[in-house]
Amino acid sequence: MKILILTGNGALVGASFYNEVIKTLNKKHNKIYDKEFPEIVLYNLPLDVNNLGKLNPFDLKVLKNKLFEINNLNIDYLFVLCNSISQDIEDIINTNKFNFKFINIIKNTLAKTSNLNKEIIFCSEYTNNQKIYGKNLNYLEKKEQNIINKIIDNILKGDNNIEELKLITKYLKENNIENIILGCTELYFIKNIFNSNEFNVYDSLTLYKDCLINIILNEN
Repeated sequence: MKILILTGNGALVGASFYNEVIKTLNKKHNKIYDKEFPEIVLYNLPLDVNNLGKLNPFDLKVLKNKLFEINNLNIDYLFVLCNSISQDIEDIINTNKFNFKFINIIKNTLAKTSNLNKEIIFCSEYTNNQKIYGKNLNYLEKKEQNIINKIIDNILKGDNNIEELKLITKYLKENNIENIILGCTELYFIKNIFNSNEFNVYDSLTLYKDCLINIILNEN
């Protein structure tokens, strides 16, 4: 089995994701020796995704060409560590022939959170505007979304200061929110700051990692 993890829209996310996959296999599933791990390619593809999460037309073409190059690597599974461009990739794959299976982070997250009530999603502005997670979920309003935009931008700069989240916490309580879906992979780095007594947090990247682990354990 050969797996390719595509990152670059927040390169630190790719390194952290790969590290968590290997650590989980080692610590929780007692995988120790090299032969017990699958072949994994960590592919850092720098694309011009702005801090709002939108891919420009030129790099959308670059992404399409890279998917054809990836197809020649004879991989079995493609994991893409970005919520915002996952629909772009899905559209490319649906209109072309590829030999690998694309595991969509958004579909995976929705499958694991479909029974939630009183939920809201924290995501990039592009994901919010396009309602990539579907129109049935609750999205942040403009003021609160601007705060999330700033937090995502800070994380990309290596600053995990989340003082602004206090303002959103008040908004969540006022709207009786109980469940938070982190629909941007950068938000993985602040997933543990929420008070577990107040909110249930479902991180898309963590759920994605669990999906990859299950595939490895069942097929490797």
